[in-house]
Amino acid sequence: MVKYRIANKKDYEAINSFHNKIYSSNRTIKQFYWEFHYCPFGKSIYVIAEDKQKIIGTNCVIPIELIDSNNQIILSGKSEDTLVDPEYRGQNVFYNIYHVLFDLCKKNGIKVIWGFTSAKKPFKKLGFTIPFEHQQSIAVNKIFSSYRHLIGLNSKNKVLDKLKIFGLCLYSKSRVFIKNKNLLLEKYNITVQEQIVEGINDLIKSNLSNPSSLFYISQSNKFQKWRIYDNPNYHNIYTFGFYNDENILQGLIIINSDRNKVGYISQSTFHASLDESVA
Repeated sequence: MVKYRIANKKDYEAINSFHNKIYSSNRTIKQFYWEFHYCPFGKSIYVIAEDKQKIIGTNCVIPIELIDSNNQIILSGKSEDTLVDPEYRGQNVFYNIYHVLFDLCKKNGIKVIWGFTSAKKPFKKLGFTIPFEHQQSIAVNKIFSSYRHLIGLNSKNKVLDKLKIFGLCLYSKSRVFIKNKNLLLEKYNITVQEQIVEGINDLIKSNLSNPSSLFYISQSNKFQKWRIYDNPNYHNIYTFGFYNDENILQGLIIINSDRNKVGYISQSTFHASLDESVA
């Protein structure tokens, strides 16, 4: 019989082993603690499903504070680690975990649960809405290195697929090349810093115009340090600050570069007054 309960620290090793087994990954226990236990707004609410003391399903929410245009704090939960053992799929384990999680969130003052997923159908069945689609984009710096990386992501790429990827690399490089970089240098002082953890909420707040509908994640010093600079999943972090003549932060871009020298934009935040031709 499958039982459902909230996890504790004694379960962490078993949970992480279950995750690594199902995904054939190697997430470390340090990475697990960072994401789910040392969260800046409180440790995660983590629910597990067990069959004869064997973990067969997981899901949790990470407490995240949101701030609306009226400066009111809303405690939300970011859904993570949604996973069911393939042998138990079709037995409503996913839905039962969530029902337990919903009750625990209510008791802990969490007003809304959100997250990112491509599995829309089961979440819609639970009552979630999909307000927008998320996508990825690419900017090529070195054509041939980028081409080798991209074709290596799928071993089944055929000749035509590879030609399309090479064409994409050429097009992306041309777009990056023709962009007038001098506009940034003329209007703003750009610095590379070890960390930027202050003033980010002010940048985001400047973009809020409708008090009744807009909100943002509270990116306090503690949150920013946890999400970016204490993140054990990151390899090399590059932080670019954009300052005006009065040395006031007007924007920042944070890039995480992995061991293959592929850079991922972890954050791109700018003040509303930034000239659109520059941005």
